[in-house]
Amino acid sequence: MEQFSLKLPDTLKDQAEEAAEEKGYMNTSEYARAAIREKTEADLVIVRDDEEMIPVEDINEMLREQAAISLLESKVEEEGIPEVWEPGETWKPVLEEIREELVETDLISDDVSLEKIYEYTQERREELVQEYGGGT
Repeated sequence: MEQFSLKLPDTLKDQAEEAAEEKGYMNTSEYARAAIREKTEADLVIVRDDEEMIPVEDINEMLREQAAISLLESKVEEEGIPEVWEPGETWKPVLEEIREELVETDLISDDVSLEKIYEYTQERREELVQEYGGGT
């Protein structure tokens, strides 16, 4: 099973491990996920962005999209651009993995469709193909 990971600066790693242990979390990853959720909830109802109020639902949507893009970038960095297996399905296995990881880490619910992951990552996938070449 793959995990979604956050990279912490070395200077914070020990502190995060201690905080996770003190608060009763099983590991630092669980603590980090909870901290991100709590921070989002603390900022909750409204956030100011260029003088425009953004509903919490939109903020959560942006966070899910950014998580999907981050996982996509990590996978492309590790594995490269996927080869064409069947027309129209080039990215499908990669995006299925991303969806599964987001569900496992509770960043999205199990009812979020694969099409939503396609939507979240569409623009970045196109950029990555241009940057790395290959795939379609």
